[in-house]
Amino acid sequence: MVGRIRCRITGEAGATVRVRSGEQRDDGGQVICRNMLVAGEAQLDTLRLETGAVDYVFEPQFGYRGFRWIQVETDGTVVVDDVRAVPLYTELEPMGQLATDEPVVEWINNATALTFHNNLHGIPTDTPIYEKNGWTADAHLSTEALLHHFDLRKSFDKWIEDHKDAQAADGSVPQIIPTPGWGRAADPTWSSSAVLIPWYLYREYGDTDILHHSADMIRRLADHIHGRLDGEGTWRHRTWGDWLAPGHAVGPEGMAPVGTIMSAMVLGQTAAVLGELGHPDAGTYREQAAAVGAAYHRAYFAPASGNYEVPGVPYRQVLNILPLAFGTVPADCIPSVRAGLIEDLEVRSAGHLDCGAVGVRHLLPVLSSAGRDDLALTVLTHRSRPGWGAWYEAGESTLLESWDVDARSRNHYFLGSVASWIQQKVGGLRLLEPGWRRFEVAPVEDPRVSRGTISHRTPLGTAAVRWERGPANWKVAVTVPQNATAELRIAHHEHMLPAGHHVLHLDG
Repeated sequence: MVGRIRCRITGEAGATVRVRSGEQRDDGGQVICRNMLVAGEAQLDTLRLETGAVDYVFEPQFGYRGFRWIQVETDGTVVVDDVRAVPLYTELEPMGQLATDEPVVEWINNATALTFHNNLHGIPTDTPIYEKNGWTADAHLSTEALLHHFDLRKSFDKWIEDHKDAQAADGSVPQIIPTPGWGRAADPTWSSSAVLIPWYLYREYGDTDILHHSADMIRRLADHIHGRLDGEGTWRHRTWGDWLAPGHAVGPEGMAPVGTIMSAMVLGQTAAVLGELGHPDAGTYREQAAAVGAAYHRAYFAPASGNYEVPGVPYRQVLNILPLAFGTVPADCIPSVRAGLIEDLEVRSAGHLDCGAVGVRHLLPVLSSAGRDDLALTVLTHRSRPGWGAWYEAGESTLLESWDVDARSRNHYFLGSVASWIQQKVGGLRLLEPGWRRFEVAPVEDPRVSRGTISHRTPLGTAAVRWERGPANWKVAVTVPQNATAELRIAHHEHMLPAGHHVLHLDG
């Protein structure tokens, strides 16, 4: 949780009370919080009694702590009573629920919401314990999933204004917002929050004012990133890349490949924003995106293997996930790129992911597009490392910062980006048109998941799906809000459902 201690103290002058808060304990059971980013001991609150006190209420007012454990120590004659943990959160309105009979899947979705809520304190932070900074990719990777859980218009509208304030004259957007000065250079992988978050908010709420208010910032960032590409159309500057793939910080593929394909994404997303606004320059950014995507293909596609690779580096999933996700793979190469990814997952990694925060955001949708929902579910539910199931087995309640056993933070939400796939494919509810005027009902057809329930408060009203799958039939209940239409696709059945409540019994 996130908050602070409250307790009552009775003691003599000179007595001291120390409170240590942390996520972990050492082998002796002592609470620890090793944070090299601060001067002195982290998450330590100290009270010294200069005079005697009776039932003094101690509740530190000038900070918040992320913790699983609180350890209270005393020196001198003093008694500490009525110790309580006081939660501190930015208030959010809940918007959706999901339940399923596959426990790991349900846990990931719930843990993503809890971990994010622990990290929203005026701004979305990366961890409530260490930096407490507004790292931009943490938020944009997970926004689509989080919008199912919470109404984020006020929080994220305000944070996008912070983006505008932080944008430099040359159009660059920092990697941390509000910026502390460090990390000011634009990174197409991280700074793309300026483009993606307005887009996700627009898709969710159907309000083009969201795009109008951000369009100038988005164009300036896109122009800056395009202007920093080299003569071949590739990104040769620093980027966090596919941060924290198993066993790595920046992966062995280096920074250039992910920086290049994410530059293509920024340009393509800018074209989409301007296209929705009817802006005549949308085509220019679309052409730029295609050119950078082609540059990525020239630089990293290996005809002999039919995959994207970096010479001398073993197969890297992210290099193939991202061009598939962003539609930059030439049509005649899509089959081999998909096949290579599927083979790597099934054979080398034995159904485990081998990518970091950026790759994992797009891995499961890419597998679904290849007709492999089954493999996506395998990756999602493995109970051994690397994967979410290992955290579930360990009894974690929140998400970890990395797949490795020595992950620093136990309260880090960006690896929960897969919750959007869970909501769409296990819950079976996927937005098709801005503002939920049209949505799809298409739950995953896999015997490992036999029932699911999802509800979501859309701008038009509550949309809901409840489904059960038997040996040879389905029972599906769908609630469609007024002025919306649902497209149901299950087995060989397709139905257009108008507003109202529908119950269907389907074979297949």
